[in-house]
Amino acid sequence: VCSVNTFVKASVQIIIGQVDVRKQIVQLRNRPDILICTPGRLIDLVKNTQAIDLDDVDILIFDEVILST
Repeated sequence: VCSVNTFVKASVQIIIGQVDVRKQIVQLRNRPDILICTPGRLIDLVKNTQAIDLDDVDILIFDEVILST
């Protein structure tokens, strides 16, 4: 993500499960150009909050992330 921002002035946000959803909602208010997210968390945010408007996102990247604890 950092190397992309070196060449392209775009805001990037990563949204995944197992991270405080309230913090992610605050971050989404900055209207990122590029959104990297897990499908489950995106569905949760779209269905249960008004935090995200996909019309504002230029590039959407789905990724499955497994966090080990």
